[in-house]
Amino acid sequence: MNQIQTFQKLVDLLGHSENEPEVQSNLSQLGIKFPLKKPKATEDNYLIEKSKIKCHLGVAYADSLPYLRDNEKLKEGELVFSCISNILEPEFNKFELPFGLNWEMQLKDVTKLLGSPFFSPADNWYYLWRKDNIVIRVEFYENGSIYNLTFRWIWDYDLTH
Repeated sequence: MNQIQTFQKLVDLLGHSENEPEVQSNLSQLGIKFPLKKPKATEDNYLIEKSKIKCHLGVAYADSLPYLRDNEKLKEGELVFSCISNILEPEFNKFELPFGLNWEMQLKDVTKLLGSPFFSPADNWYYLWRKDNIVIRVEFYENGSIYNLTFRWIWDYDLTH
């Protein structure tokens, strides 16, 4: 899998079970071994940090995601691929991003593309958008261009903060 395909392919897999062949195939190509380890007893999710791309991939127990649309298809204790985070511009500035985003975009450009953000903290250091079932978190450099991206499956994100 080349890097240009990687992010869109991974975003398309958010919300899918660890047991789906496409999830296993794509994550295995990034150096992730199956079966996935289970989160600690006190947690319901964790970040996978051993991959060929330098970002974090998150998984969560399906039963910890109460609004999971296909919950009846998932077994208790099954993990769901839930987030791609820490996508930093210096590491990935040559690669195509999902949803038409690019590293040169500023807040006004992202807003034109995705609409108004649904959340930003008082100090405006990041913004949240929703696209389909994905929450997109964007952080900007002081010069206004994109610095860091996160894509999370919507049911793995607390929309109340």
